[in-house]
Parts: sequence; structure tokens; C-alpha cells
Amino acid sequence: MKLTKQQADSLNAVRTRPDVFGATNCFIKTKRGGELVLFKPNEVQRILDAFIDIQFSRNKQAWFIVLKARQFGVSTWGIKQQYSRINFKRNHDTLFAAHDDDSTEKLFERARIMHDHNPEKYPTKYSSKREIKLEHQNSSMSIQTMGKGELGRSAEYKDVHLSELAFAKDADLVMTSIAATLPQEHMNHDSIFCIESTANGQGGTFYDLWCESTPLFVENYCTLPKSNSNRVGIFFPWFIFEDNQLEIPYGFKENLKDFDDDVFGNERELMELFNLNLRQMAWRRWQIKDLYNSNLNKFTQENPATDSEAFLATGRPVFAQNGLTFQRSKCHDPLYRCVISDDGTHNKGSHAMIEIFEPVCSGAHYVMGFDPAEGLDKEEKNDPDAGSCHVIRVDTKAIVAKINTQVELSITCAQVDKLGRYYNDAYLAFEINNTMGGGAREIFKQLEYPNLYMRMERSRITDEMTEAVGWRTDISSRGLLISGLQEVIRERIIRVVSKETCDQMAYFITNKNGKAEAKAGEHDDDVMSLGIAVQMLLKLLDEGKVTEIIETPEQHYTDRPDYDGTLTFYTNTLAFNDAVDLMQDMEVDEEW
Repeated sequence: MKLTKQQADSLNAVRTRPDVFGATNCFIKTKRGGELVLFKPNEVQRILDAFIDIQFSRNKQAWFIVLKARQFGVSTWGIKQQYSRINFKRNHDTLFAAHDDDSTEKLFERARIMHDHNPEKYPTKYSSKREIKLEHQNSSMSIQTMGKGELGRSAEYKDVHLSELAFAKDADLVMTSIAATLPQEHMNHDSIFCIESTANGQGGTFYDLWCESTPLFVENYCTLPKSNSNRVGIFFPWFIFEDNQLEIPYGFKENLKDFDDDVFGNERELMELFNLNLRQMAWRRWQIKDLYNSNLNKFTQENPATDSEAFLATGRPVFAQNGLTFQRSKCHDPLYRCVISDDGTHNKGSHAMIEIFEPVCSGAHYVMGFDPAEGLDKEEKNDPDAGSCHVIRVDTKAIVAKINTQVELSITCAQVDKLGRYYNDAYLAFEINNTMGGGAREIFKQLEYPNLYMRMERSRITDEMTEAVGWRTDISSRGLLISGLQEVIRERIIRVVSKETCDQMAYFITNKNGKAEAKAGEHDDDVMSLGIAVQMLLKLLDEGKVTEIIETPEQHYTDRPDYDGTLTFYTNTLAFNDAVDLMQDMEVDEEW
């Protein structure tokens, strides 16, 4: 049968897709037995294929960071991707860089296996630089090691893949070198830049890149980027990989832990949070016990369920990690951000200081905790302290609003005052320890805020107990604040809907001297203001002011206003399998 030009073009468009070419032309060795088999993408690899398709359909470069658990095959996928593209694109040079020489050798061997066993033979040049050059396309694939001089110096690459950047030497220099080798997006959108790694603690180039990326993985589902930026972060938890399952041992279901067990954590809660099955839980328990010596924190860092778990802090976390995982499952974007004018109008803006998660409910009681900034100018400190405030609704025990800002104290206090009045004159406590705390006390007196917390303290003049405005943090009250916050997180008493607040709690550790504090380079503004708010909450609950939940209209959160379909759905329609079937149908169908 002779195909028409249109049919031949359609067939070629399918067969030259990297996902299809990999399934028909790229051989890999199996982990067990070392047999040669054609590349067949797993769930993680299909999602990456889908993301690239979507970005290219938008005429955008595919620039993405992959944070993952171990052994997901992202590096092998990257080798297949680059090898496929140099087979069908002219003047298309690519670079794949590993973090050490041993990994570089192994990855180059995978590329050679793909090329040597490719059914379609083309004139090829190998060089001592671990490079495959296809003469018929004048395209090449180079595999190098990061940290060996300036990577890609004086070269231009269409595609770059950096493997395990978190473990590379001189990662900053690597990124600087690579930036000059890639085409500008307005000149060429047909370019892929992938940075993938397991986590290696907080801090460093990979950690910073991840924090600055637009998250793509939300609520355990892969969705399209929230913004039009092509610089996104894709997180893959351990349970997305189909191989991470085992046969269910006899009596396993009945023995699942329903409390914060030191070895396995709260297994039943994890199943509910992430919709896990018993086979996945059996694999998790086997890994923790046999491969990680019953070290739950080590397993969690190597096989995270959330991106924050991947970057577990060094030192001992103050707050129960299972409790924080539960809180993260309740996090969502605010309904809107705003500043409040004198007449009570909420002036909305995407960068306004107030985050509103739930509007006021008539008749409900609210509490507020406010930790004023230390007052350092930005010139005095690269990353200055911020003023932080949390509002908690007493009957539901959920955070309904939040402020975290570095604007001057008088403006912040004015907004805290208006926010408290909006929430039915919320019971407000603010820290008075530093200079800014004293300033806040005078401002709130001038504003005549109607419902301030008054502490009891002994007068130095009369030696009698008197009332004084504000929360004073000393050794005793600080311990009370932190232990109270530990309890409500551990027991899932409150609902922390802010991801940024959860992040600060995750990085709040017990140092080697036994003091609970923010990890070096991190902040504790949100931790302290939430802790103060929790103390006010416990105070009102002890006074019996709230006995039942007041009805509130259900809120409808829209996390992704420009959402236009999930990658998970897209991969089902996309086509590793469908494209191969289509190609085969086109070859045998008489009508074609």
C-alpha cells in the first residue's frame, strides 16, 4: 500500500514523538536480569511527556524542576527524550549532566545501548567526550559531569537535563554556565530544560529553585501551571509509582496504626489523606522496617508524600510531622487578598497584605495573635523579620485570615485593627517584648481597639497583681506557647489552612542546646503569632464561651482560575498506547 503525502506526514508526526519513538526504537536493560526491552513509560514518565506536550502546544519552552522520591526513572526518561529528539531534529544539540562521574558513565552506557540497538541505523560519530553525533541530522547528545569546570562552555544547546542537582558540586556555577547555552524563548520555544533531583536538605541551589518555581503538583493531582510561566515545579510523591506496592500480609489491615506511632506514624490517617490502598501501605511498612531500620524520618525524607517532607530540617522537628502532613492536606489559597479602608471596604489586590480564607460569620467568636516585626531595615538584613498575625474562628478552630508583611509598624497595626473589627471585634493579643511591641501597644491604645488581651503581672511599685496589655514572652510563657501549639497540631485540634505557616512550623526545630527555634535562614514570625492566637483560643474555650458550631455558608475555593484540565486526564488521552496503536493502524488499514 502506498501512502499519500498527507498520510505519510501524519504517520511521521506520530512516530517521531519521543514517547512513541521510545516504545518502538529505544531499548533499555531491566533492573532484574539485565534483559533488553523496549522503553515503556511509567506513570511519572507519562506525566512528564504530557507536560512537555502542553507547554509546546502553548508555544512555550518546557522549563521545569522535578522533585521526586527515589527510583522513578526520570534520568532514564531524560536520556530517551534527548536521544529521540536528536534522531528527528536537524542541528539539535543536547546536554545531559549528572552529579558525579560514576553516574555519568552509567547514563552514557544507557544512551549507547539505545543507539546500538536502534533498528534504524544512521551514520554516527562517537567521541571521547561521551558524545553521540548523528551525521544525517547534524545533531548530537553530550553527557557530562557537573562541577567539572564551566558546564557547556562556548556551546549552544536546545535541550538540557541536569540530574541530581541537589548533590552536585558548585551548583550555582552550573546554573550560571547553563543559562548562557539555552536559546531565548522568543527566538525558539522548541527547547526542554529539566532539573531533577531527590532532596538534599534545606538550602542550596536546588532548594532555592524549587521554592521559586510555580508548583504544578497540587492536592495529589497534577494540574496545569497557575500562571503562564514555563518555570514550574513538579513533585512526585512515593505513592504515585505503581511499583511501590506489596502483597498484603495476613491480618495487616487490623494492625494498622491509628495513632502517631514512633516507627510507622498514623497509618490510617495517611491512607485517608492520600487515598492509599493496603498494598501501598504494606510496601511503606516494609520499607520503613527493613530498608530504613525503623527510621520513619529517614524514610519520609527519601520517600516523601509532600514536597515539604522532602526537605526535612536537620535537627529535631518541634512539631509532629504526621500532624503537619494532616494540616497540609487542609491548605488552600485564600479567597482573596486585600487591605481594609477606614469605611471597612475590602480593597482587593493580588499582593495586598491581608489574606482572607473565610468571611466573617455573624455571631461567631474570633481570636487574633499578632507578632510585630523586629523593626530592622532591609539594608540591615538581607531577609528581614516580618510582622505576622493569625485570626482563628473559635467554634471551628480554623484559621480564617492572616497577615505576613514587612511594611512599617503603624500601617500594619492599622490593618490588624481593622481586620479584628471585621471579625466581630476579635480577641486580640500582641507580643510586646521588642521595641516594635512597645510601639504596637501605644498604637492600639490610640486606635481604641475594643477587645485587647490583658495579662496579669505583679506591679514593681505596689507588689500587687495588676492588668497589663499584651502578651509578654519569657522563659515560662514561651514554653507554654510552644507546648500549646505542639498539642493542637499533634491532636489535629485546629486547621492551619496556610501553606506558608505550615512551612515555618516544619522548619522550627530543637537545636543542639535544646532550644526550640527556626532553622538557620528561616523565620518563625508565623509560628509565634499562631502560638499566641492558640493561647487566646484555649483561653476562650476554657471560659466556655463557645459550645456549638455556628452555621456558615460553604465556601467554594478556586485554587486554579485558569485551570483547563489535568495532566492525569491528559495522559490517559495522550498516547503512549494510543499513538502506537494509531501508527500500527495506519500501516495496515486499507483506507490509509
